[in-house]
Amino acid sequence: MKHVWLMMLASLGACATLETKPVKVTEVYPAGSIRPKSPPSSAEKATSDSAAPPPLRIGQQSTYRRIDLWRNEETERFQQELVFEDRGRWMVRWTILNSEDARRRGSITGELFDPASHGFADNRISGEYSPLRFPLGAGKSWTFDYVVRSNNREVKIRQTAVVRGWEEVRVPAGNFRSIRVEHDGLYVASEGGFSWNGRIREIYWYAPTTGRLVMHEYRDTKGDGGTWDHWRDELTALRL
Repeated sequence: MKHVWLMMLASLGACATLETKPVKVTEVYPAGSIRPKSPPSSAEKATSDSAAPPPLRIGQQSTYRRIDLWRNEETERFQQELVFEDRGRWMVRWTILNSEDARRRGSITGELFDPASHGFADNRISGEYSPLRFPLGAGKSWTFDYVVRSNNREVKIRQTAVVRGWEEVRVPAGNFRSIRVEHDGLYVASEGGFSWNGRIREIYWYAPTTGRLVMHEYRDTKGDGGTWDHWRDELTALRL
């Protein structure tokens, strides 16, 4: 049973209600959505070996491929394009260029992106989902809690993120000096009187020269500890 697919609705693999063109946002923070953190204090100022929030502008595009690490095969390719900015959030046009799921091919969605955390808003998520927290410097850590609700299923998650430091990353788009952020978490899910739990592990590689994640790896376990979902997103093209 797929028990944690909901948890990535706010990540690089998320897609929401289909739209064929962007619509002006009148409420940037709808009920239940993820809200940005306050600006960093003076004690959190970026240093020469830390990464700052990315500069963004309309028209920037990034394209990724998703690799199923069970099969070592590409299962989907998608593109994100910045459409407009509204009070600190960006509307992103998300296009599924190709997918092994025929229903998803060619779909276009509009999603709100928070550059302070690299999280996407979703009204099924309450609490905080914080993949990154700028500025990023080796040794920095944070813990966050969120809940995903859909139909009769509820998943409660707590994750701790740790910035491990810098490394060279090779993806189809090229080689990038990237800062590595590791997440380790626990989830408890319940549905129809049943409950189960497991672990989540994510690794994000953020490259300041691109202002984007260049790679993201995800793994979760079932209640018995066995791996369930295991995939990786890799940057394949970039237009800044």
